[in-house]
Amino acid sequence: MASRTKAQSEITKLSANVSSSVAQRLRRVAFEGRISESSIIELALAKLFTEHNSDEMLVDVLQKGGATLRRKEQGLS
Repeated sequence: MASRTKAQSEITKLSANVSSSVAQRLRRVAFEGRISESSIIELALAKLFTEHNSDEMLVDVLQKGGATLRRKEQGLS
């Protein structure tokens, strides 16, 4: 078995809800580029964090883009 690098052993699983259109594009780009969806998400977030180095700037950009708190739907089981 191949040994894992330090970076690989420090990976954390993350789950997020995204719009259908974002999910479709993510899957298409991943498939066509032969890149994992998680790599695309990680690099996109890293780029966003780098471009907006203060948390306050980042929150401002996200809120202006429509980001809100999302709660799991309560109700039918």
